Amino acid sequence: MIKFSKSLSIVAVLFVFLQSNQASADQDIEHYTIPPKAHGVILIDNLKEGNLIYMRGFVGKGTYFSRNKQGEVCSISPVPIIAGDFEETDISIHKNNHLKIVIYSSEISKLLFEGKQIESGDYDTENGRPLEALLIETGLPFSIPFILNPRRSWTSWFRGELKKPKCVLSNHS
Repeated sequence: MIKFSKSLSIVAVLFVFLQSNQASADQDIEHYTIPPKAHGVILIDNLKEGNLIYMRGFVGKGTYFSRNKQGEVCSISPVPIIAGDFEETDISIHKNNHLKIVIYSSEISKLLFEGKQIESGDYDTENGRPLEALLIETGLPFSIPFILNPRRSWTSWFRGELKKPKCVLSNHS
């Protein structure tokens, strides 16, 4: 099981650092497919990487493409992600390639539909690969801990409760 209690606080710091420079998400919804046996796909086109000597962090917002109860393709946006680990590096901020995560777990899919936080450390891993839960196809090594839908910062307390995300019908099949 991935342990990221040490990394989580560092990731949070890098999240704040990167968030100040983050642009809005532009999703390329023309080129997604939901693989057989998958519940959906998360696409993040604007993943940014920030490095601060021995800390490396990633932040981005994307879209979750899935099917509603009627079997129609729909999307939930935004789906924020933060990730990070410790690695000797430089001091820099730059954009990474696109991130694509295929969701195979009905539990994870349900949590995404509810807008709940998902931590990669909550799922058993073997050889750096998740067991029947999700698969990072591109953009981030699975060995790096991540959080989908991270809890909002303390300043969000003034904005009220989180609203359940809506799955908007897509005109792509």
